[in-house]
Amino acid sequence: MEYLPLPALDRLKIKDEEELRTIVRGLIQALIYLHSRNICHRDIKPENILYNRTTKQVKLIDFGISKKTFLRGHRRDMLTIIGTHLYMAP
Repeated sequence: MEYLPLPALDRLKIKDEEELRTIVRGLIQALIYLHSRNICHRDIKPENILYNRTTKQVKLIDFGISKKTFLRGHRRDMLTIIGTHLYMAP
């Protein structure tokens, strides 16, 4: 596992709209990659997103409660409600 001495988004002051756009684009690409392999992160929050300003690279971390989903009929096997309460959908 690589060492990442990067600040998480909760500690990073975003400079401008372009930097925000880069971060969101990288996060969406990470989620597309995970979802294409049927993995659900289930705890996306600023503390779990790292951003390197020099390489403009976004890293999604903390897969402790992530889950591999399986298709059963027309719904996915995601029945457990889990995650950080302040960042969960209503």
